[in-house]
Amino acid sequence: MPECSFACLDTPSCFSFNLGAVPDVNDRFPCELLPSDKYNNSDKFVHTRIFHHFSIATPCSSWPCKNRGKCLPLYRENNYKCLCKGFKGKNCEIDDKTIIVKKADKGTTTVIMSREQKIKEGQILLNDLDNYRPLEKQMADETAEKVKQLTTSMLTEGHIDEMTVKWLSQTSNPPRIPDFYTLRKIHKPTLVGRPMISGCDGPTERISCFVDRLIQPIAQQEESYLKDSKDFINFIENTKLPMNTILTSMDVTSLYTNIPQEEGITTVCKAY
Repeated sequence: MPECSFACLDTPSCFSFNLGAVPDVNDRFPCELLPSDKYNNSDKFVHTRIFHHFSIATPCSSWPCKNRGKCLPLYRENNYKCLCKGFKGKNCEIDDKTIIVKKADKGTTTVIMSREQKIKEGQILLNDLDNYRPLEKQMADETAEKVKQLTTSMLTEGHIDEMTVKWLSQTSNPPRIPDFYTLRKIHKPTLVGRPMISGCDGPTERISCFVDRLIQPIAQQEESYLKDSKDFINFIENTKLPMNTILTSMDVTSLYTNIPQEEGITTVCKAY
């Protein structure tokens, strides 16, 4: 180990090193000098039985940054700096109410907006009275009761068994009111928000999963079905097109809110 440590100290670009856990055929322990450390590249730091990892002593060793903040060591000053997301303070310990940090609608990009901008983005969507309308009172309790009556009816008519009813009934009491939020579409020419509903622990979460499981086979039988981006690439690579073919792409504005619910239900029932 001393040889590997001294080699790292003698190399200006070395910030950490991996030392083999067992000797090689020459009875020497493998040494890998690394140009970074586990703090700057924490996503690439993995535990293994083959190597032991060593890095320069730093205050980041105690992981002082809270709330998923990233600790950047300042070696010359024997200090550190926290990169915070949605929080502030030396250790990201203060919730910053003035900004909202969310992922973008597509890809892995992170979008940081002021709280005022984020609220305005959502309000623009909710002001569209063709798709949304204000309620006099919350509907979570009423919806939960409807789901309960529906599951009881399906059991009585022999469509589901008691185990399924038990699974469908495992919801929070009282039911959680679903959250409305937006994800910014940064891939569009005009920056807008995509409306999202988080129904986790909501009154329809279980029964929605149940219905989704039933209709997935229908979707997979359609000629237009694509599982994911990889499936789309495989489809293109294995599709032979005649000469002079013109490729086009289309986009539907507000696809889900523009699907007539009754017509959609009728179509699914016919297919099923």
